[in-house]
Amino acid sequence: MQSQLGKAAIYCRTALADTEELDNQEQAARELVKSYGYTNIICYRDNAASGTTIDRPEMNRLRADIQAEDIDIVVIRDISRIARTPALVLQFVLELDEYNVQLTTVNGDRSKDLANVFRQYING
Repeated sequence: MQSQLGKAAIYCRTALADTEELDNQEQAARELVKSYGYTNIICYRDNAASGTTIDRPEMNRLRADIQAEDIDIVVIRDISRIARTPALVLQFVLELDEYNVQLTTVNGDRSKDLANVFRQYING
């Protein structure tokens, strides 16, 4: 039976080719998503992808799905998986906000408040 919740997206990224690290990120995120009650889960994995850009194959696919209004929540290990620069993180978070998509980290931060997202990112 399909969950009444929409679709959850898991985004994983490594800067170096490291499938094991991607697996670890996905497993932690998948456990969290399931604890929220989601059963319709899709994972986007960029392996050996720089955090200095958000123009990455799986990130682009995720963004297209968000723009198609096919995603309700995005789960990441931490903010640095999106990008390494605040401007790029902000760009992505604004896209999420535009489509009413929630951003959640594995450590449980669930916030639609941009100030809190950036405070977490800047404070590390």
